[in-house]
Amino acid sequence: HPSDARVRFIERIREARSWDVPISAHNLGFERAVMEFMGLKPQDYFNAIDSAVVARAMGAASHLEAAAPQLTGIHKLEVGKELIQLFSIPNERNGGRPFTWDEIIADSELEAKWRLFAEYCEMDAKASRTIVETYQGPAMDREQQNEWLTYQMNQAGWNVDLVKVRE
Repeated sequence: HPSDARVRFIERIREARSWDVPISAHNLGFERAVMEFMGLKPQDYFNAIDSAVVARAMGAASHLEAAAPQLTGIHKLEVGKELIQLFSIPNERNGGRPFTWDEIIADSELEAKWRLFAEYCEMDAKASRTIVETYQGPAMDREQQNEWLTYQMNQAGWNVDLVKVRE
């Protein structure tokens, strides 16, 4: 059941925090938004590491599709963009909403694409984790602190003096 999966996800994230196990994601802002939507608080993922920050600091590309082969030898699946369109973005095929599990398993072609999408997501997670495990160290701590501070500033918003802007 989806609510059970959500509860288990939240528990796993909090366990990782309690064990001081870092969470990694490439371009972490998206995952932060998802975790907040699922009910997690910033203190639940404050130790998350953005593998895009690590990749850029190592001189690699910013996008995972280029950074992963540059730094790890891992290559993303070519069909990823098509699968993201199908399962993650409202469109005609999905009726403007996520497919239900019953809809997925009722259609063998759709189920095969769902399994391929899971493989694609696992590959992304492995690439992000490998970048962090290989290159994250004391030299990266300052970069990650800056990333976290930038995130916090963006959450608070920026005061803008509109009169000065118009001048």
